[in-house]
Amino acid sequence: MYSPRLLLLVVSSTFIVDAIELSRGKSFSFSSSSSSSSLDSSEYHRRHSYSGKGGRPSRPGSRPNRPSRSSTTTRAPNPSCPAGWTLFNRQMGAWCVQLFPGAYGQEQAENACRSYGAVLSSVENADERSRITNMGLTMMLPTGWKFGTIRTGLRRDSIGSSWYTTDQFTTGMQGLVWSPLEPNQGYWQGRPNNCGLIWLWVPGGKQEGARVLGTFFAMECLTSPPDRWRGFICGKRAT
Repeated sequence: MYSPRLLLLVVSSTFIVDAIELSRGKSFSFSSSSSSSSLDSSEYHRRHSYSGKGGRPSRPGSRPNRPSRSSTTTRAPNPSCPAGWTLFNRQMGAWCVQLFPGAYGQEQAENACRSYGAVLSSVENADERSRITNMGLTMMLPTGWKFGTIRTGLRRDSIGSSWYTTDQFTTGMQGLVWSPLEPNQGYWQGRPNNCGLIWLWVPGGKQEGARVLGTFFAMECLTSPPDRWRGFICGKRAT
């Protein structure tokens, strides 16, 4: 028979060997008189590891919770213009214009536009120029006039200087197309022709120089001849 001390030494040695094998990632087994089991190191760590916060360890391949998406998306309303105003899509955004009749000079037209919360409008491109010209014809012809002018936000500071737009919302000068021999460097009633107007004309109307329907010509800024239909174009941002 084995002595108790010898048995205790054998059992202790077995646990020490098992502990070493476990640290190396190898499986181990132990037996006793009452039960026997086997447990590999990965299973051991799965059962006995913890997150450090009291929670369960995360599962391999699990994804973090994602914020829920709203089932509805709110879209910004499309830009629109007040009744009677026409919407133009410009490079800087949507622009509303309206043509008004009136024998106004540049400053008077600017003040009139301001009363509508607008400014004297320039012309950004060929489409705008064409549509504004058609507005002018539609408004002019029922009055019996067969030629006229539309005052715009186009001017220069002096004869021979560069032309520029004044509405602060026009990109480039693509909408500027001059009639032949324009812009002239002349004067009218002693005042320099430093403002750009659009020419309106239908057959039977008075022909002045080489002006062409729907193109620009230079005219003085204070007033314009009374022997024709006259209007001005206002513009403001769409809302």
